[in-house]
Amino acid sequence: MIQIKENKNCMGCGACAQICPKNCIEMKADDEGFLYPVVDKENCIDCNRCEQVCSVLNTSFVPKEGFPDAYLIYDTDSEWRKKSAAGGGFAAIARDFLKRYNGVVFGAVYDSDYNVYHTKTDSVDGIKSIQKSKYVQSETRDTFRMVKEELKNGKYVLYSGTPCQIYGLKSFLGKLSEDEKLFCVDLSCHGVPSPKVFQLYLDYLSRSEKSPIATFTMRDKQYGKNNYKQGFGISFENGNRQFNSHPSDYFGRCFWGEISSRPSCYDCHFKTVWRSADITLGDCWFFNSFVPSEQDTMGVTLAFTHSEKGKALLESNEFLCRYTVPSEKLIKVNGGMIYSSAEVHPQREEFFKRLKSEPFETVVDSMLPKKPKSKKNQLLDTLERFGIRLEKLRRKNRERRINALLQRTIPDNALGEMK
Repeated sequence: MIQIKENKNCMGCGACAQICPKNCIEMKADDEGFLYPVVDKENCIDCNRCEQVCSVLNTSFVPKEGFPDAYLIYDTDSEWRKKSAAGGGFAAIARDFLKRYNGVVFGAVYDSDYNVYHTKTDSVDGIKSIQKSKYVQSETRDTFRMVKEELKNGKYVLYSGTPCQIYGLKSFLGKLSEDEKLFCVDLSCHGVPSPKVFQLYLDYLSRSEKSPIATFTMRDKQYGKNNYKQGFGISFENGNRQFNSHPSDYFGRCFWGEISSRPSCYDCHFKTVWRSADITLGDCWFFNSFVPSEQDTMGVTLAFTHSEKGKALLESNEFLCRYTVPSEKLIKVNGGMIYSSAEVHPQREEFFKRLKSEPFETVVDSMLPKKPKSKKNQLLDTLERFGIRLEKLRRKNRERRINALLQRTIPDNALGEMK
């Protein structure tokens, strides 16, 4: 039976629970809010199927030459693009997939209490709930079983998730994972924060406003003249609204401070250049450096293709604007999250300990204080509020950052894939 001796060796994909023929494995949250398998030993028949589908136990790194094909993409429908976290790459892929194959799409959504879980849809409206980033670990629930049933019924399936969830799904499916009707999309993941911490954050927002949350957007966009800003967009039932920059927001500080990530995220087995997914998607922050003739005014998505069917799905998509770009340069400049794990915060253990007895906002302010903006950035923000954007200065800053990033060496343990 599956036994988790060290939390860092379980990514919580749920494959073991979903494969169990006796349904005697339950995914339960620990003190930090992360799900781990708990076995009902009395009903366990020791078939070992749970261990056989565990990606951590049954995959190893295999070096591979070269790099996957790389693209910069965005949705040609500006309304879809505006409402996406980056350039709307996933939404465009999912809409084209439904139109082309009349299939089903799986992805992460919020429930009414903002718990994140995977579900399926066969409609364009359903894609809107999957759209946008959700910086918290999702529950896969029974979706691996659902994928298996859809494939057996001859349906085309598009499944999106973190790299570890895609490996978990394919391990669960076994030989059925080779079905040409299955398409998988994963992310350039930065690690998954604790659902418990996210709920404490939402509770703080409601307390501070003395009102329930009406809508919450993890990657909201505010548009200026030929530019945009991203942050946490929250509206409340009392009519008030907040737009918090990611570095200043309480949950943003936890996420980028890497203090609340799942233990397995600090040494991720699955963040390699090549992936089990057909397509990897992520954010592009230096679009103009790759495509000088065009400005990023609404968001751009980076994409890597790992299979011929993934490449075909991207290149034949009628909703996408595509630019082919050098893979190695894109990985170095925009794709650090393609291969780098989160770094363990030295006070992580103390953080979770203090959350048991102290208010969420007190702990965050104490351990992850808000960093003041530099005088230069304060000046640039002030000028932008008056419609003045010093593009030449920003371009020089970008070039300086890009030149530094290009000096990076992609580590050998990322130049391959897990099999």
